[in-house]
Amino acid sequence: MAKRTFWGALITTSGEGINALRQVVLVPLFLFAWGAALYGEWLVIYALVVYLSLSYFGMGNFVANKLTQSYAKGDMKEYTKVLHSAWRLYFLMAFFLITILALFVFLFPINEWLNINLTDSFEVKATVLILGSFILLSVPLGLFSGLYRTVGEFSRGAIIGNTRELLLVLFLAVFLFFKSGFMAIALIHIFLLFTVSGFAFFDFKRRYPEINLGFKEADWRMSFSFVGPGL
Repeated sequence: MAKRTFWGALITTSGEGINALRQVVLVPLFLFAWGAALYGEWLVIYALVVYLSLSYFGMGNFVANKLTQSYAKGDMKEYTKVLHSAWRLYFLMAFFLITILALFVFLFPINEWLNINLTDSFEVKATVLILGSFILLSVPLGLFSGLYRTVGEFSRGAIIGNTRELLLVLFLAVFLFFKSGFMAIALIHIFLLFTVSGFAFFDFKRRYPEINLGFKEADWRMSFSFVGPGL
């Protein structure tokens, strides 16, 4: 337990260091690539979509804790049911919300509402949709790397999360150095989300073949029971 606590604390601290590095390195690069006014428009767009993370009502933390509890008790039947129920609800919500977001983006004058004057309307709409999809898919896809914590391998899951953040810093630094536009920067976020989550999925499946990753045992009643505790 002491060893796991030490490595968990060390890797968590390293993650905070990566976040600090991201701010120190990327802000000057954003200003170099776009200038203050264009970077300001990017911040406005990002601030708009980041609120979409509230769409899951805090269920991600509750589900992870519930899975940890089930695994600790050795109740794999409950573990599978909770996991499948959460994933089915998450992906259904993501599909529904991305559809609503797409309709909102292409039906309403976002540039006018947000007072964006320098960036082309199509690029703004596409960027909002890509970044919004990234935020909405982060919970269902992020659960892949979050599963390590539920089976007592917090450090491995944290390393995968830190690796994604570090790769994001590196990719963004390169693309900003070459003065890439909003859409390219947004696509980097969603590309790394799919790539790292895919690795976590297959790695976890290889390490824990006894855990069924899917939707077969999902139960709608259990799925909706996550909402109250999540809130």
